[in-house]
Amino acid sequence: MTFDLTIPRSAGEPLNLTVSVGENLFILGANGTGKSSLMQRLYTPHHANARWISAHRQNWFSSNAMDLILQQRTLLLAI
Repeated sequence: MTFDLTIPRSAGEPLNLTVSVGENLFILGANGTGKSSLMQRLYTPHHANARWISAHRQNWFSSNAMDLILQQRTLLLAI
């Protein structure tokens, strides 16, 4: 089974992709470039046969606990 996807472009012809079952599709880009909107547009017509896996930013802290001293917290809030 394959998914034929059409991605509109702001200028020129749309980008046509074919994604086969088992293939992964990664969307990368800067903040505000429409990644979530694009994924929603691709997912909606295929939701019965697709799986949405959300990602999150890497947590660079060594643990889930905030172990910063007061001065470090104040500095982070000021940035």
